[in-house]
Amino acid sequence: MMQWFSVAELDLDPKFDADYKEQLRLPRMYCASCQQCSPPIVAARVPEPVVSEVRELLRPFPTFAPDDMLLQLWQALDDKDQERADRIEAEIQRLFQVSPEEFFSIEHKLRQIYHMPPSRIIEPGSFVGPLVVSKRFKPRWDVYMNWPSLYFSRRAGDEMLEKGLTGIELFPVYTRDGKPSEVYEAVVTGYCGLPKLLSPGGDFFQCQECKRWYLRGDHPLKIGLDPSRWDGSDFFHVESLQGVYVSERAHELLNSPFFSTAVWASLRPMEGEWVHPYFDLSGNLFS
Repeated sequence: MMQWFSVAELDLDPKFDADYKEQLRLPRMYCASCQQCSPPIVAARVPEPVVSEVRELLRPFPTFAPDDMLLQLWQALDDKDQERADRIEAEIQRLFQVSPEEFFSIEHKLRQIYHMPPSRIIEPGSFVGPLVVSKRFKPRWDVYMNWPSLYFSRRAGDEMLEKGLTGIELFPVYTRDGKPSEVYEAVVTGYCGLPKLLSPGGDFFQCQECKRWYLRGDHPLKIGLDPSRWDGSDFFHVESLQGVYVSERAHELLNSPFFSTAVWASLRPMEGEWVHPYFDLSGNLFS
């Protein structure tokens, strides 16, 4: 039985105050069929340098909510008018949302601009372009998970690439004067399809509009990795799950003396893990 591991948050580093070099953001995707907005996906951002074609592509989509709408929201909250606040919040959210068809068109153009393979996942609603950080920042960690982003120190990233770990691309986080810092931002490119269900009482189904896979069941279900659907990468996404997962080989390296105690991420065994369905068998949100 092959073991695989989730990579999750462990500690927060308040000194790592990274910001986006440009305030460009992909729209979120809202699906009317399954009535769900696309969730965050770990390590699936587009940190490539921004080019003029991307600025033009994303120009119609807002990055932040208009000040007047935020003021209306704050006034409603101050007045303890929750119904009005909820209505304004829904209006704000709609500003950032497009249909699956619209998002897939934007995604296709973005892939063409950056020559991205179809297997690389792109997170809806995420910012585009490199991160910047103070030139004085020196990471106290080698691995750092800050949902939904995954970072490595330069020494750790270089070590992983030298050891031949696969399924990951590393992008420099820059200092504010334009030089590479001591930090890499990771994009995970490895892929595994749907996990196996190791317990009865559930199934997977795919929304035909947004193409998202959901786990359906009336109780938590036990899952396992399906080797026939895994591309063999050391870092990978799993269909229907939002996180990032690593192989035994990657887990062994991250627990080696080279990394010592500088792994600010939780590595939890996943084979045989119980997970909660998204919907129950009647099609209602699982609770």
